Amino acid sequence: VSVATPNHWHSLITVWACQAGKDVYVEKPCSHNVFEGRQCVEAARKYNRIMQAGTQTRSSYAIKEAIAWLRAGNLGKIKLARTLCYNRRASIGKATAPCKIPATVDYDQWCGPAPKPKELWRKEFHYDWHWLWETGNGELGNNNVHSLDICRWGLGVTGLGRAVVSFGGRFGYTDAGQTPNTQVCVFDFGDKAIVSETRGLKTAKFRADWPDFKGSWIFEGTEGFIAGTSLFDRDGKLVRTFA
Repeated sequence: VSVATPNHWHSLITVWACQAGKDVYVEKPCSHNVFEGRQCVEAARKYNRIMQAGTQTRSSYAIKEAIAWLRAGNLGKIKLARTLCYNRRASIGKATAPCKIPATVDYDQWCGPAPKPKELWRKEFHYDWHWLWETGNGELGNNNVHSLDICRWGLGVTGLGRAVVSFGGRFGYTDAGQTPNTQVCVFDFGDKAIVSETRGLKTAKFRADWPDFKGSWIFEGTEGFIAGTSLFDRDGKLVRTFA
């Protein structure tokens, strides 16, 4: 069973599929919250099913090569990984009156396990559910989850770590959205850490001749840096590109 739905449906469909004896490929994020994610893992183990959470960056040969090179110790001691998601998001706006549910949508089934708001103020019914707490996870669980996955993979960390600090908000416009468009999270794994940054507003270029930067990940080691699929020495000089 391939699960490609709004986030609030991911875990329940995954559990039902395991109960039905099916293996599951569920798109990111695998769950709407941590509790639901644990139910997916427990269901897969109980019913002896394969459950895979999909982030397409895991399929990149260049990234696999870079991570293997890093995990072999070639970058020296690594204490910090960073995710940078500078993905410009325009305001979703806010209706001046409650919006009608599209006639093609079974609203009861669409809401499913989520609360069923009596009134909708977002102008676009589809996709903009990402920015509401009942159904989405904001940019942290939308685009940035890809970079977070790579950072966890490279650092070799598992579980939730010791602590998480998060700060940010929805800045730059007032609309029907609820989730932050600007957010920084620090994930503490003891001797290692991940700093995650999402930025939904316009970001000025570092240099006029550079292309727009949408985001990536950076591993900082005692012997250099890996940014995306490129290796740099401690002075910032390009050493090689993984391919």
